[in-house]
Formats: sequence, structure tokens, C-alpha cells
Amino acid sequence: MTRTEVVNYADQKWNECTFHIIGLSLGTGLGSALPTPLIEIPKQIAISVSDLAMCFYIYKNYFGEDIKTSKQFSKLLERAGLVTVVGGGLVYVGYKAARGLLDECANLVPILGQIFSGVVTFTETMAIGFLWLHFVHKIYLNEKS
Repeated sequence: MTRTEVVNYADQKWNECTFHIIGLSLGTGLGSALPTPLIEIPKQIAISVSDLAMCFYIYKNYFGEDIKTSKQFSKLLERAGLVTVVGGGLVYVGYKAARGLLDECANLVPILGQIFSGVVTFTETMAIGFLWLHFVHKIYLNEKS
């Protein structure tokens, strides 16, 4: 493939993934906005699994292989750096636990608390999705060019 074909293909994949990220962000935002007293932390776990599935989808959409069995994913992690990946994962887990507690408090303020929870979850899913998309897109272009 020529450089132009690679870029066009990558841009097409970017557009497909963008729609997926937006749809998933709306879903997690709406799901988070539903008041669920005493089970906010399990709800955050479900949202985290959804975020992880979104990242798997983006990777598979670009490289055409499942991330769990990919040898190329090992190379991707090497580039990112083990410390960065582990550190980022720990920060994410801590953040989600704090978000669960914050959402429990937000349940005490009807409507405003629910809107806050939904907007924050929508925003964080969008941020995670687009950061991962940018990373995968850049790796794809570097490898195929």
C-alpha cells in the first residue's frame, strides 16, 4: 500500500471508531446518571469493563486481530512502557473507586447529582476512548508507512 492509501485507510478506521466511542460514551453517561444507591462502586466496575471493551474494539478495528492473543500488543505495551501501563492502571482503579464514592454522595442530591454523574462519566469515557484511539492510530501509521 502507498502512504496515501495507508492514511486513507487509517482515517476511515478513525471515523468508525469515533462513532463507536461517542455511542458508548452516551450509553455509559446515561447508565451512570441512573440513581443506584449503595451499588455505585459495582456500577463503576461495569463501566470500567465497558471502557476496556471499547479499547479492545479500537485495537481490533485497526489491526484486525484480537488484542488478547496478539503478539503485536506485546510490542505496543513495550512502546508504552510497563511502568506507564501499570501506573496508569493503578490510577484508573483508584479513580473509579473514588468516583463510586462520589456518586454515592451525588445520589443524595436528586437530579443535579444524577446530571453530574452522567456528564462526568460521559466525559471520562470519551477521553479514554480518544486517547487510546490516538495512540493506536499513531502506532498503526508508523508501522504501515
